Amino acid sequence: MGTKFKYFTKETLEKANNRAIAKNYNRALDPEFVANLPEDLNFPVIFTLTHEHAAGKPVEPHMRCHVMTGASLFGPFTNVFVDVEMGMYEMLPDAESPAEDEPENKSDKIAKFSLN
Repeated sequence: MGTKFKYFTKETLEKANNRAIAKNYNRALDPEFVANLPEDLNFPVIFTLTHEHAAGKPVEPHMRCHVMTGASLFGPFTNVFVDVEMGMYEMLPDAESPAEDEPENKSDKIAKFSLN
């Protein structure tokens, strides 16, 4: 069984980002950056933490999401941060990474040698 994780589509990332901008959250993306993301990709959330401040003031808890966008002028992968309202975060779809293969029993493949 693999690891479960949430992901954004371009549409959901755009909505979450627009809300982050409207709420003056600390982490939001340039709307032009989001507009230039490919339509047909999903963007995995690779790390989250609960956050409770915006511009140094207490606000309702929301999720700070570390998202892999895969879009960059400087390389193949760019990881970005966006603050997402809790309800919107909970509505994001889940995916599951493939399970890792069981380790092989390699004891029969150990080379035998002597010190003679």
